[in-house]
Amino acid sequence: MLIETTDEGPFVPDVFWLLLTKDMSSGCIIPQGAAGENKLLEAMQKRLSGFNNEALIEAMGSTDNGRFLIWERGNS
Repeated sequence: MLIETTDEGPFVPDVFWLLLTKDMSSGCIIPQGAAGENKLLEAMQKRLSGFNNEALIEAMGSTDNGRFLIWERGNS
């Protein structure tokens, strides 16, 4: 699971949750501010062993184009 940031904010979405398969061939993209985002984050932090809150904080503070790995299956 990644967070992708862009340098296009703050007037357009510039943070995206990338919920992808390991080979990145399928999944979904959720823009920051989507309905239910806070509940999704709480559920991921609670249920995903090894969720990287430090990477989350770094991503949320980014104003550049970037990708931050916040969780990977099998890494705990």
